[in-house]
Amino acid sequence: MHAHKYKNLFLRQSYLDSYMEYEKSLLQASYPLWDYVVLTASNESQARMYKEQIEYRLQADKLSSRTHYAVLPDPDGKRVGSGGATFNALKCIRELSNEPFKGKKILIIHSGGDSKRIPQYSACGKLFSPIPRQLPDGRRSTLFDEIIIGITGVPARMEDGMLVMSGDVLLLFNPLQIDFYSKGAAALSIKEDVHTGKNHGVYLCDNNGNVGKFLHKQSVEILFSLGAVDARENVDIDTGAVIFSSNMIEDLYGLINTDEKFNLFVNENVRLSFYADFLYPLASESTLEQFYKETPEGDYSEGLKYCRRALWGVIPKEEEVTFDELLSQIGGGF
Repeated sequence: MHAHKYKNLFLRQSYLDSYMEYEKSLLQASYPLWDYVVLTASNESQARMYKEQIEYRLQADKLSSRTHYAVLPDPDGKRVGSGGATFNALKCIRELSNEPFKGKKILIIHSGGDSKRIPQYSACGKLFSPIPRQLPDGRRSTLFDEIIIGITGVPARMEDGMLVMSGDVLLLFNPLQIDFYSKGAAALSIKEDVHTGKNHGVYLCDNNGNVGKFLHKQSVEILFSLGAVDARENVDIDTGAVIFSSNMIEDLYGLINTDEKFNLFVNENVRLSFYADFLYPLASESTLEQFYKETPEGDYSEGLKYCRRALWGVIPKEEEVTFDELLSQIGGGF
């Protein structure tokens, strides 16, 4: 039997297992769940639509009432970037709980895009756009439903912390592949051939097996020359899913724990990017000088430079704090 067929069987069984776990999560009071699920939205109109969709599922017992759901549009109608939206989510959770992040399991789904390529879904966003599939319970599925079902088992595989995902990526994997109990961060990557990888972000590991560099849409030749390609001509593709430990979340929150500091980091001029501004400092071979030069979500500015310097300062550089890769050894799928 070919490896591709084995992978398809593995992913099919993984989905069936995830759906079974999803059903358990709705019925068993002791099932490990997310404490908070936060959806980001681009504006108030989109946020209202998201809230209606969440409320409908809660009323129909398709989501657990033990999880607190929040939908957050960008503050004051200003586009603040995915990094600014992440800070806004942390601020919301701290205000709701008034407690440290230790012991909490948080899911953030970034879903504040404008759906420019599919404008018919701009109101409901890609996250709640229908997909041509029926769920086992007979419902018409959406990306949101598939994401929630697929990661049902993840909270049981982590002590605490925050999983950040993109709302326009359908990622299928077996949660048993995840085991996150570190005080750093971990990226969820998948193995794909180098010709696919040239169109995506690719993680390059250092000598310790941690993430050394991020390579974004590099040519096949460059990926080979940098050592990102393994013996099977596969690379580790960035899925957009990253886990942060509670210690790291607390440090990040410390940057915005007053209104004055929050306004410095969360505004339309700085427009922090979660992927460019939060993840780049985590890679072991990153440098502050290069960090300043990384392509921003908005424009280069002194405000952005200040924020990047502050972010660089709170990202731990000690050897025991790692930025690992998960999933890459067994594989997942888009």
